[in-house]
Amino acid sequence: MEKNVASQKISLEDKDSLVMASSSYSWPSMLLKASKEKDDSAFTTVLSKVEIGQYCNKNSEISQKIITYFLLGLAFNEYSRNYLLNVLRNHVSSNVYYNILLELSVLGFENELDAHWVWWLSETNNDDFALAILERNTLKSKRSKLIKNILEGSGLNNSFSEKNSYYRAY
Repeated sequence: MEKNVASQKISLEDKDSLVMASSSYSWPSMLLKASKEKDDSAFTTVLSKVEIGQYCNKNSEISQKIITYFLLGLAFNEYSRNYLLNVLRNHVSSNVYYNILLELSVLGFENELDAHWVWWLSETNNDDFALAILERNTLKSKRSKLIKNILEGSGLNNSFSEKNSYYRAY
């Protein structure tokens, strides 16, 4: 299989060439390169130049799922997943977006999806559920800060960290 010449020749740091390649049919190889090199800036630059809508047929949930799973497979961290999920809001059906959020939740990314759930719920007129998620996050955040303050005040946090580093060493 022949490799894409653009991805071999263009440096991710060369923003002008990256933008030009991202606006062409070389975008998948540039996105793959950004993913492999774990370059957030290049990943978002490429995605911002791709017209995702031309690959996500509004009448075909299958085409929407194919492009979505391809792109999610290249997202390498929370930032790239969040950026991608924000882009996909305009290009996939509500049903596809819902299923993607469910699957990402099952895969263990549920803690980073709350903003996307709130958006989806408000878009589908489920404002009560969206508010419930926001309230839960507020309580979770307050509880985490309280626990952190208690642990730091008692000195338990330092001894706990020391024990964890001891166990990690073995």
